Amino acid sequence: MKHRQAQTALDVLCAIPQDSLLTAADRGYYALLRTQAEDKNYIRHQSDSLMKIAVAYFSKSGNDSMRAKAHYYLGRVYQDMEHTEASVAEYLTAASELGQEATELSCLLYSNLGFLFYEHGLLQEADSLYTRAWQAAIETKDVRRQARALCNKGDIARKKGEKHYKQALTYLTQAFALIENEDYIQLKRSIATSLGDIYQQNGELYEAIDWGKYALKMKPNLARENGLYLLLGKAYADLDQHDSARHYLNKSITSTDYGTRRGACIWLADIAEKEGKTTEALRMTQLSIVYGDSARTYEQPVKLVSTAKDVIQQQIINHYESTLSARQKYLIATLVLIIVLIALIEYRHIAEKRKFKQVKERLDTLTTNEKQIKEKLYGLEELVNQYNINKQQVTLSIREMLTEKERSEQQLTELLNQKNKLIETLSKHQFNTLIRETPIHQKIAKIKANNRVSSNKIYMTDEDWEEFIDQINLFMPHFIATLKKNYPEIKKEDIYFLCLVKLETKFSEMQYIFGCTADAVYKRAKTIKKRMNLPVDEKLKEILLEI
Repeated sequence: MKHRQAQTALDVLCAIPQDSLLTAADRGYYALLRTQAEDKNYIRHQSDSLMKIAVAYFSKSGNDSMRAKAHYYLGRVYQDMEHTEASVAEYLTAASELGQEATELSCLLYSNLGFLFYEHGLLQEADSLYTRAWQAAIETKDVRRQARALCNKGDIARKKGEKHYKQALTYLTQAFALIENEDYIQLKRSIATSLGDIYQQNGELYEAIDWGKYALKMKPNLARENGLYLLLGKAYADLDQHDSARHYLNKSITSTDYGTRRGACIWLADIAEKEGKTTEALRMTQLSIVYGDSARTYEQPVKLVSTAKDVIQQQIINHYESTLSARQKYLIATLVLIIVLIALIEYRHIAEKRKFKQVKERLDTLTTNEKQIKEKLYGLEELVNQYNINKQQVTLSIREMLTEKERSEQQLTELLNQKNKLIETLSKHQFNTLIRETPIHQKIAKIKANNRVSSNKIYMTDEDWEEFIDQINLFMPHFIATLKKNYPEIKKEDIYFLCLVKLETKFSEMQYIFGCTADAVYKRAKTIKKRMNLPVDEKLKEILLEI
C-alpha cells in the first residue's frame, strides 16, 4: 500500500510542469518532495541539481526540521552517486539540525550513517548509530525499522567474533520475531542468512541448514551473492555429506565477492584432500590463495579509513559538543574523508598493478619451462633418429627414450594446461585492468570526458567499435560468442552496449558515449532485455557476470 502511494505521489509530481513553479518556495518544496518520492520508490539518484535548489531555499527559510530533511535527502543523493565524503558532510549537517524528538527522518539518518561507518570498518561507531536508529524506531512504532536496526546490530556483533555470537543471536532472533508474520521478504532473508552463519560457526549444523534453506526460498536469485551457497556448503561439509557440500560450494565459487570464492575453494580443497584427490586439493588451494590476495586488496582500505575515526565519531555521536561550529566540523570530516578516499584509490591502483605483475611473472616462468621441455623433446627426437641406423642393437634404448619422450610430452601437456588456465585467470580477474590499458578504452574515456563538458561532441566510429570488439575477444574470448549463442535475437549495437555493461560502465556515463539522454540509455537497456527474453527487473550486470 505504501509503495503504491509513493508511486502515485511521484506520478503526480512528475506531471507538474517545471515552468509553473513561479516562486522560490514552490521550487524548493517541489525539489524536496520529488526527491523524497523517488527515494521511496527506490529510484537511484543520478543528479544533485534538484536537491541543491531545496537546500538553498530551506537554508534561508523554514524550520530546523525542514532544513534537516533537505540536507538528509541531498546526502541520500550523494550516497547513490557514490560521493561518500559529500554524503557524510550533508548527513552531519542534517544531524546538527535535528531536535531531540524521534522521527522517521532520525531513523533514516542514523541508519544511513551507521551503514557508512559499518562499510568502512568502524564497527563500534556503527553499532552506536544503529542503536539510536532502533530507539527512534521504537518511539515512532516502526516495526520494520526496529527489525532492520536489530539485524544490523546482530551483524556487527557477529563480525566481532565468537565471543559476541550470543549477543548477535539475541539481536537477530528478536528482529525475526518482530516481523515473522509480516511480508518483509528481503529483511527476513538477511536475518535468516546471519542466523545460519552463526549456527554454522557454533557447530549447530542442522539449524544452520534450516535457516540457510529458509533464506534461499526468500530470494533464490541472490543466493550466490549473499553467501547462502557457501553457508550451506560449509554446513554439509562439516556433516561429511560431500556431494551436497560440493553442489553448493561449486555454486558459491562463481560469486563476485572474492572472500566468498576464497572460502569455497578452501572447503573444496578440504573435501578433495579427505577423498584422496591430491591434484584437485592442490588446485583449489592455489585458487584460494589467488582469491585471498584479491580479497585483501579490498579489505586493506578499512585500516586507512580508521584514521578518520576520532574526527567523525566526535561529530556524529556527541552532536558537535566541541567548541568548533557545526560547519567547521563537517568541513573537517569532509577533508579527512577526501584524503582517505584518495589514499584508497592510490592503494588499490598499486595493489592491482602488483597482482598483475605477479601473475605475469608466473606466466613467464611457465613459458620458459615450456620452451625447455620443447628443446628437450627435440634433442630426444635427434637421438632417436641416430639410433635408428642400427635398430637391432639399440631397441631397448629406443624404447626407453620413447618412454621418456612420452613422459616429457605429458609434462608439456600439463604445463600447457596450466598456462592456459593462468591466461584464463588473468583474463577473467584482470579483465578490466587489461582493457583499461588499451588505446580504444582510453579513447572511450576521452569521448566521455569531452562530451560531458564540451559542446563540440565526438563519437565512436564503426572502425572504433570494431577495434573495441576485437579487444574484448582478445581478453575474454568466449564472452561475445556466448552472448550470440544464448541470445540470438540481439543486434550488433546491443553487443556494444552489453560489452560496456560488462566493463562496469554506468548508465549515466553511457549517454556521453552514445550521444543520447540518460532516459534513452535506460530505455535501450529495457529493449535489449526484451530481445534477451529477460524479466524487466533482471539486472544486466548480474546476467553478464555469469558469462
